[in-house]
Amino acid sequence: MNAASLLLLLALGAASRAAQPPPSRALERARSERLWEDPAWRLLVRYRRRPFGGWSGETPEPSFYLAADGRRDPRAELEAAIAAWSEPEPAEGPDHRPECRFPARYGWLRGALEGETIPPPPSCPAFERWRTSLDPGSATLVFADAFLNSPASMYGHTFLRFDRRGERQTRRLLDYTLNFAAYEADKNPVLYAYRGVVGGYKGRFSVLPYYVKVQEYTNLDSRHLWEYRLELLPESLDRLLAHAWELGSAWFPYLFFTRNCSYQLLPLLEAAQPGSALAAWRRPGAVPADTVRRVRERGLLRREPVLRPSRLSILRAGRERLTPAERRLAYRMAEGDVDAALAESGRLSAEREALALDAAADLLLYKVGPDPDPGEAVTAREARLLSRRGKLDARPEPVPLPADAAPPHAGHRSARVSFGAGAARDSTFEELGIRIALHDHLDRPVSYAEGSMLEMFHARIRYDDDARRAYLQSMTAIDIFSLSPWDPWVREQSWRVRTGLETADELGGAPWHSLYYGLRLGRGLAARAPLGRGTLLYAFLEADAGVGEAFRDWYRLGAGGSAGLRAELAPRWRAWLEARYIGVPLGDARDVYGLSLGQQLDLGPDAGLRLILDRRRERREALLSLNLHL
Repeated sequence: MNAASLLLLLALGAASRAAQPPPSRALERARSERLWEDPAWRLLVRYRRRPFGGWSGETPEPSFYLAADGRRDPRAELEAAIAAWSEPEPAEGPDHRPECRFPARYGWLRGALEGETIPPPPSCPAFERWRTSLDPGSATLVFADAFLNSPASMYGHTFLRFDRRGERQTRRLLDYTLNFAAYEADKNPVLYAYRGVVGGYKGRFSVLPYYVKVQEYTNLDSRHLWEYRLELLPESLDRLLAHAWELGSAWFPYLFFTRNCSYQLLPLLEAAQPGSALAAWRRPGAVPADTVRRVRERGLLRREPVLRPSRLSILRAGRERLTPAERRLAYRMAEGDVDAALAESGRLSAEREALALDAAADLLLYKVGPDPDPGEAVTAREARLLSRRGKLDARPEPVPLPADAAPPHAGHRSARVSFGAGAARDSTFEELGIRIALHDHLDRPVSYAEGSMLEMFHARIRYDDDARRAYLQSMTAIDIFSLSPWDPWVREQSWRVRTGLETADELGGAPWHSLYYGLRLGRGLAARAPLGRGTLLYAFLEADAGVGEAFRDWYRLGAGGSAGLRAELAPRWRAWLEARYIGVPLGDARDVYGLSLGQQLDLGPDAGLRLILDRRRERREALLSLNLHL
């Protein structure tokens, strides 16, 4: 071969390399750098490590993956994304290009492959219209308080709000929110709770106006909303929007207590703020308040939150400004005795009458609730109240914020471990307690609803020093106790439910032979008592059932009642006293009765020293424990 031929071949080779499609060179670089192992890629495609090796995408939705095996193969998915750059535009139009369906994914690839010749970003009309309609200048993390009457909301709820550029705080109701929730939920509450626990629902992201969420939470469910401004740079906000867009096409298995809104929010925020280590922290059982704390600890929340109080708290705050006579007058107005009440209110000053009318209107709106057609009588009553109010020369006075309201990050953490030692009449023992969530009557009450208790998956393991053996004292699946103090305007009942494994060692048998499955249900009344700060009295009618070897005939079924009080003895010292009696006519017909006194002294925001004195039939025991919230 002569020199001319050699030069010709070299020139043809160089031309061939120059003509090589850019995605092929990008693919070679991605393989050499093993980009599919980058945590950012696994985050954007929502991969989780499987228990026995390998990876699995969290969504079963096929359209969320470009490769046939993209759900289980991060490398195949990345290579399919790069190869798609050289594909022609789909017949359906540019919005169906992969770059338009997954803008965050492709934005990261462009950054990771910087320096390669990559086709410019295509025009994506649908995504651009959506982003323009939101027009955010910032974003806000919103926390809705816990709502014990709904299984999906027992721990609270978190979602994002996109704050429109240039709008005042007073116009935030018109902004849009990004929310993750279960859809196609059953109306039957038992089936709803069951399917929510086992993952029988599809969870989806949705975009709704903020006023819809305010109506749902503050007005209908009487829950506070806490608004935390996120400190995001413009490029971080762009990444957040891009990732939110691509998640809109997918669904994820929804579980109330594990893969919920809290679980899904953290990777979304880390996609916006790379390096924040939010997704790596998420864990089954993390509740929305823990999410708020984590985001705050990572520096994304630099301001104190803004409180949007519930309608019920506004109603009560307005009522507190009235005299007893004015309260009775406002109640009559709202209940229908409008003519006589208005005639009487005319004798008040304009300022006092305005306060009474405002309280009456708030009460009427609260009682109507979500009913879109409350009837002509109610509508006419509301119109008369508003007409009378409009004629008064008195400005509405701002309603004071609830004095006892505290943001969720100020409360104790959700999980708890306890180390204790105790003594019964015939033995001494040590106890280890582990509780996944969330709060009981003796825990530090800051940021938790007054009188509320919610425990999930609380295990207590003991070691008997005399018998030298360990045993399970109890394994509570769920224990809910909701005390709603009696209110003549808002008449809510108190209730409780508890189920799980218990030890019936009060019947005289060894505790390791006394384990049974129990169910306890109750309804009753609660009231505030002038016996000290935060004192609540309550009384319940209860039903009790149990199945296990501890009982004659292997079961017992009875009914009775309980009564007790919860009191704040000092700012860091609380007590809870309860007496209980259950008559047992069926099965093991030995009645159940007892008295329990508990006290806790807070050692810090997430630590407390607790003493429990308990008597059940003839058995007496005392337990001293150190409780640490994690």
